Order: sequence, then structure tokens, then C-alpha cells
Amino acid sequence: MHPYLFEDLFGPVFFLRSYVLLLLAAAVTVYLLVSGPALRMYRAKVGVADGAWSVGAVLDRGCVRELSAVTALFLLIGARAGYVILHRNLYLPDPSRILRVWEGGLVFHGGLAGAVFGVFLFARVRRIPLMHILDMALPYVPVGYAIGRVGCFLNGCCGGILSDNPWGIAWPRGLFSRHPTQLYAALAGVAMTLVLVPMYRRSQRAGTTTASFLAVMGAYRFLLEYLRLHRPVEGGLSPFQVTSLVLLVAAAAVAAATVFRRPSYRSALLLVLPLLLVLQPHSLSAGEPPPVKLIWGVPEHVEMGLFTGLQREPQAQEFTLHGDGRQEREELSVVWRRRESYIVPLFASSEHTLKGVRYYGYDIPEHVDLEWLDPWNRVWYALEEIPADIIRLQVFHSAGEETRAIDFGPPEGAEFHPQLSRFIWFRVTPRRAGTFTLRIFGYHMEHDDPGRLGFPDPEEVSAASNTLLLRARVYTGGGARPEAETLLD
Repeated sequence: MHPYLFEDLFGPVFFLRSYVLLLLAAAVTVYLLVSGPALRMYRAKVGVADGAWSVGAVLDRGCVRELSAVTALFLLIGARAGYVILHRNLYLPDPSRILRVWEGGLVFHGGLAGAVFGVFLFARVRRIPLMHILDMALPYVPVGYAIGRVGCFLNGCCGGILSDNPWGIAWPRGLFSRHPTQLYAALAGVAMTLVLVPMYRRSQRAGTTTASFLAVMGAYRFLLEYLRLHRPVEGGLSPFQVTSLVLLVAAAAVAAATVFRRPSYRSALLLVLPLLLVLQPHSLSAGEPPPVKLIWGVPEHVEMGLFTGLQREPQAQEFTLHGDGRQEREELSVVWRRRESYIVPLFASSEHTLKGVRYYGYDIPEHVDLEWLDPWNRVWYALEEIPADIIRLQVFHSAGEETRAIDFGPPEGAEFHPQLSRFIWFRVTPRRAGTFTLRIFGYHMEHDDPGRLGFPDPEEVSAASNTLLLRARVYTGGGARPEAETLLD
């Protein structure tokens, strides 16, 4: 992944973000295509006397420039609004992040809804038939979509599920081979344009090309979601499969109105716009638990129940908990001695069901031994030795890097005691001097597929859980040994 272009020369400069630059390239490319070959085809159709396009005002190049500006504005608003609604848990604590578009976070279906609404307003003001504009422009929209998806690929977002195919991409951090769904989408966009442009050139009825675009886009995205990382909602469909079905319904409505020569298909299209933005969040909100909130250690005010007497605070010769001491203990800085063992507890403070929380850890150095405590029997297990009927664990070794990752949670079908999944104790033994940083985040088990390996999409991580950081400095030599790492009775 290359979020920044020419980073070796200029560093991570905002205006060199690959995602932003390719979005701009997509917008310019679509404008040139619409104002060039698309407009010429449209003018040829308008010039046919008594034809389907010989009614209403006529578009010219000046109108196309105005239309492009209006459409771009509403597309950006709709795409951002759709993403913010979909990941609202990420933005509620800090609404100012909504304006940080350069960080990524745009939804195609929301952008399509916003763009169509902008075109509708323009058509009403200019008294140009809506279907004339949509039929002319939509065949070239997939080209911009394809360029934007290449930007997603470089940015490292919108990836796919794990794949054993030779064309799989090792992402993120080279840990897992995944389907490059961003590139699949880019190829699909090019294929759509190759199909829709000749269709528009030969079409005899206004609305035919628009209906075809909605149908192809809806069907393609519905199928692609089976390879994407989005988690299913009720009914087993992802949020974008729900909105893809809405696109298919809209395509049928426009096609029917076109066949029966009913201008009311304009209203049918407008009904789709609120559905695209309303169905998506409602489908997600059914039974959605609050985000998992992780902290280092167990605060004194928290009742530990059956685990009373276990270590509450991280062990180290020195350590610092960053935050207010009660709720925001997200960053832990420690000073450890090589070959010494230290207990590090963590706590999930959110509410959840009996299925508990599933944890992910990454950037764990290979030279750091990690053990997990079975709190029921007070037994320490090395990661590779944890019984499968107690904990479901997968360890992933990074290709070309001396780090590994873990996927850690209740075994499939287990009804975990809620406290067991909220309290976790690790014992860490560094075998090499130096510094390292490891990260941990969590997921509610009821919104996860126990059979799926590896990390979820980073887009979903921030909305589902905060990320704990452990920054360690390991030294060799003398110094007082910290208090014994045995459990308190």
C-alpha cells in the first residue's frame, strides 16, 4: 500500500496523498469524457427530429461545466454523509473529523444518491429532461469509479477477505493474502463503460441507459460484497448489499417507466435517494452493541468478581499509563529488563452479550514470548499451547518482518462467561534488548464470523473498538528486579 506518493522524496505531504490525488484525477477524467464524446453523442441524438431527445432545452458545453460543479459538490456531500452514517460510532465522540475527507471515508452509494439529486436540481432549474442528462453522463461515471478504486488500493482501504489465489495481495502489513477487491472494482468499472457507451449510442428511448447503469452497478456490487470485509447485518447481507438491492429496484422502476413511456419514472428515481441513505444505517443499527472500550489494567472501582485477587496493574520497573487514570488508559509505556517476565492485564469496559469480546493483536515481535492466563484454573499457557476448547487462537507470522499477529477469542459456538471475556491477563517476556510497540483492539463476538481469520477492514476498526498501544523499552544489565510476577491471593 502507498497512502502517500513520492513519500521517500517529500515525506507524508497532504497534497501527495494517493487517495486524494486519484479522486481529483477521477473527477477531471469524467468531466473531460462527459464534455467531449458524451456531449457529442448527445447533440447527435438531439438533432434527430421527432426523436426521444427532441424535447426540452438542450445541453451545451457551458451547461456541462455548471452541471459538473453542482454534481461534484452533491456527490462529495452524499458520499461523505453515507460513510459518516455508516460509521457513526467513529464520529460521535469527535464530530470535527467529519470534515477530514482527506483521511478517506467516502461511500459510493451515498455519492451516487447525492450526484443524482444534484443532477435533478440542475435539470429542474435549466428545464432539461432529467433522463437526457443521466443517460449522457452515467456511461462514463464508472471510469471515474475505477480510478477512485485504484486510490483505495493505494490507500490500503476497502480490501477483501483472505485468499489463497496467486493474485492475492498481502495486506495489511504483509500479514495476510487477501482478495484485491479494489482492483476487481476498478476492472468492473472499465467493463461497465465499455458496455454502456455503445448502448447509449444505439438507444432509442431516454432512460434505457440509466436503467442499465443502475442494474449493472447494483448487481456487480451485490456480488462483490461476498469478497469484501464488511460484516453482515440481519438477514446475512452487508449494508452495501442492502443498498445494491435498492439500486436494482430503482433500475426496474426506470425500465418499466421507459417501456410504458411514463415520465413519472423521474419520481421513482427520487424515491431511491432517501432509501439509499436511510436503509443503510437502519440495517446496521438493529441489535448493534456499543463499541468495545479497552483499557490497560483493571481500575480500582471495577468489581472483578470471581477474579478478585489477580493482578490489577501492569508490571514493569517503570510504567506510565497515558490518560485520565480511569477511562482513557489506552497507551502504556514500560521499561522492562531482558529475559524478565511481566504481567500485563487489560479490561474491556463495554457492555456485551455472553459471547463476549474477540481480540486482535499485531506488531508483536517474534522475540517477545507471550503467555495467556486461564483465570479459572490459574494456569499460564504459551500462545501455541492454549487448549482449543478454551480459546480460539490463530497466530500469523509477517512475511519479511520479525513480527506476528494474533486473532484471539472464544471458540466457535461457545457461550462465554461475560466476565471471562472482559478480563484478560498476558505475561510478556522480551528476549532481546531494544524497543517495540504492539497494538490490540477488540470486537463483539455477535458481530463477527468465528470462522474468518485475520483482521477486519481498518475502516471498521475505529468504529468497533479503540486501539491499545504498548510501548516497551527493553534493556540489558543490572538493576533491581521488579516485584515477583506471581498472582496475588
